[in-house]
Amino acid sequence: MKQLEQEKGQEVFPALQRVLPAHFLLTAQHSTRSLFSFADTQHTPPTLMMHQQFSSSEWRVLLPLLRGFPSVIVYETLLAALLRIKVRESRELMQQACRDGGKRAILRSLRDTVSRLRTKVQPFSFDIATRTGKGYVITIPEPVATRAQRDEALR
Repeated sequence: MKQLEQEKGQEVFPALQRVLPAHFLLTAQHSTRSLFSFADTQHTPPTLMMHQQFSSSEWRVLLPLLRGFPSVIVYETLLAALLRIKVRESRELMQQACRDGGKRAILRSLRDTVSRLRTKVQPFSFDIATRTGKGYVITIPEPVATRAQRDEALR
């Protein structure tokens, strides 16, 4: 029931929200398959900063990644979401593909979808990383200033 309510309306992702910049509010609008970013300060009403709409296949893969943050979401789960099948069926499909040497081929559509997603989500201050042999995970890139400070300390 809760899943059905989420699919009809808006959704926020509390675990991801805790690691994004403090003034940043990320919401998903299911009816339009869109992510919205708002600047949310105490002194002004929330201001729309960016908006991105996704294809239905991108949306089906993105949601488990957002909901599962900070965990790695395994290939079987994402493939099941992409193909609209049960995770058990996806697992069987993957096992058969491994036996037949066709794992790369079976994962091609997932890799292509994630590749398109990466470009679309980067403006929202997060990325999607591959965990080879496991799946994908939402990552928060290190701010440039922090990276420069770390590099300076290493010198």
